Amino acid sequence: MLLITLLHVAVIIGGASWYRFFGAGEKMARLHENGSPYPTLITVFVTALLLIGTLYTYCAYSNVCILLYSKEVLIVMSVIFISRGLFFIPLMLSVSHPYCKELKEKKLFLFISSLISLVVGSIYMMGIIN
Repeated sequence: MLLITLLHVAVIIGGASWYRFFGAGEKMARLHENGSPYPTLITVFVTALLLIGTLYTYCAYSNVCILLYSKEVLIVMSVIFISRGLFFIPLMLSVSHPYCKELKEKKLFLFISSLISLVVGSIYMMGIIN
């Protein structure tokens, strides 16, 4: 989870080519190139959510600290990751939005990112069940 969070930070630092490579789309890359704060703000927001998830994960599995609603947060995280893993590809393939059309050309990205999401969500779910 921390690695995914750090990758989002790297995308901000890496700039437009990183936005393109990691599937944010040509529009986000161009906005970044034109100096718009929008791509950075969106990525910072996602990074913050991932960082909070990382903190909850660390606290839950290390017993170093106790956070409110730990189990509920971890359940929500697992459902989000599993849903992303299972439904992202069918959604991208069935919607005719320009961004979805762009992602259809990046089948390897779709597959790898969906697989990673499915694995992460499954690990969370196994940890919750045990």
